[in-house]
Amino acid sequence: MLFSTLLTAVIGTLPVLGQGAFDKSHKMAYLKGTWSISTKNVPVGPSFVNPAENKFFFPKDNNNTDSRTYSFTEDGFYEYCAYVAPSVGSDNCISALFIYQHGTYDFLSNGSMTLSPFEKDGRFQMGNSCKGSNSAVPYNYTELMVNWSIDIESAAPPVLKLHEANWEQPQNLTLAHNPPQMLSTRPLTK
Repeated sequence: MLFSTLLTAVIGTLPVLGQGAFDKSHKMAYLKGTWSISTKNVPVGPSFVNPAENKFFFPKDNNNTDSRTYSFTEDGFYEYCAYVAPSVGSDNCISALFIYQHGTYDFLSNGSMTLSPFEKDGRFQMGNSCKGSNSAVPYNYTELMVNWSIDIESAAPPVLKLHEANWEQPQNLTLAHNPPQMLSTRPLTK
């Protein structure tokens, strides 16, 4: 007990770097879960989208909070859900951007990570909670995470730091669910 307390005090924060010496199965085990930029309950998977019916669902709670989540499985699948820039009008109607895609992820030899979506399942939509929303349109964007790491502190939830090639700054996501909360890991649209 004393040894583990001293070890924690001396080491402090233990980073698990994505570009480190871990093999693929260890990296996938650490990534497993649903990670979120929001500390509030955020919509994911079937509570967020139905790709087969081209439908997004406004969150019941915290509907004025930006939400971006990445979910990862240990066997190489991912899901991305974004509920972006919600604004509440004078009529108490909410307007927001929805993005959804899922597919596979893999690690490159330089330590970076690619997220390759299933081609027909990605969706993008501008929505309004009171008015008819625009139809969801196909969305297919392969992401390259040039840097990624997981910071583990004994007193806090793990933090996944993702830096996509086109982002100015990395995104910090905290672990929201483990196991991951997501739709099926197979293509959903025929």
